[in-house]
Amino acid sequence: MAETFTGAAAAFDVFAKREKSGVLLRASIGYAVLALVIVAAFAAMAWGQIGAVIASYGEMMNATMQGSPITDPSDPRMMAMMQAYLGIAPLYFLFILTIYLALAAFEAAVHRWLVRGESGGGFLGLTLGADTWRVLLCYIVWFCVLLGLYLALVIALFVVAGGVGFALASAGEGTAALGGIVGFIIGLALFCAFLYVIVRLAPATATTVGRKQFAFFDAWKVTRGRFWSIFLAYLILFVVYLVALTIVGSVMAFAVMGPLIGAMASGAPPAPDQTLALLMQPQTAVAIVLGYGLMLIVAVIFYLALMGVHARAVRVALEEGRIAAPA
Repeated sequence: MAETFTGAAAAFDVFAKREKSGVLLRASIGYAVLALVIVAAFAAMAWGQIGAVIASYGEMMNATMQGSPITDPSDPRMMAMMQAYLGIAPLYFLFILTIYLALAAFEAAVHRWLVRGESGGGFLGLTLGADTWRVLLCYIVWFCVLLGLYLALVIALFVVAGGVGFALASAGEGTAALGGIVGFIIGLALFCAFLYVIVRLAPATATTVGRKQFAFFDAWKVTRGRFWSIFLAYLILFVVYLVALTIVGSVMAFAVMGPLIGAMASGAPPAPDQTLALLMQPQTAVAIVLGYGLMLIVAVIFYLALMGVHARAVRVALEEGRIAAPA
């Protein structure tokens, strides 16, 4: 039976029952382990530079709080801060490249399973095969596309919206408010155009993995006539994501602030040192760690669901012949 694409079905496609279980869970665990290893390795290599950055930043903040902010570029403290940042920059670039490579391996593994039905290999499904490098190339193209769209949006806002709004506003007193309204409407229209392009190109990595070749701009064919369905899927997922984060955050806040709330409810507000002692209890640290851990799990599930939307769009496009099947 041929698949169809609707916003509601696409939003929860990643949770559909498939012939094998645990593929996405293993890939998610693999990515989490790799990310932790990369972060730990970066912290170990850059520990001295990180300390220098923190120390120089502390000196700058201390000077600002004392009423004598450092603004002279030739000031030794300013130069020390710049040297600290420059010292950590090469390692930070290596860290960003490595973490995005791990993310590309994760996304390639997810789309191999969701689009092509292939699993296994590498570390819990994560490999450095061709799919991973193609996904990483998609990230680079995404950066260029987003940068170009952002610059075009800013220039258009200043030239079109600002120009029209200023012209109407300067025409007379009665047109000042009209100029502001027209400028706002034009700016909103430009932002909607920006959003439209982003949604149309969103399944670029899924399309690339599905076709087994770099096919970033074939995503435009995949999403033809499906903008609103994809937008609805995004909207559903964002609402569910925000509700889940609100619940987890509320539970964590209650667990952290519970002892303090109980002490205040007794009728006698605790002293500052007692308040600090209540907030520094071991169970408070456990609640914070567990809370942030749950938030990360919710974020990964949300990311998987977004990839599920894109994977379903590509599968349907392949069935319909919108894009060529892989050789």
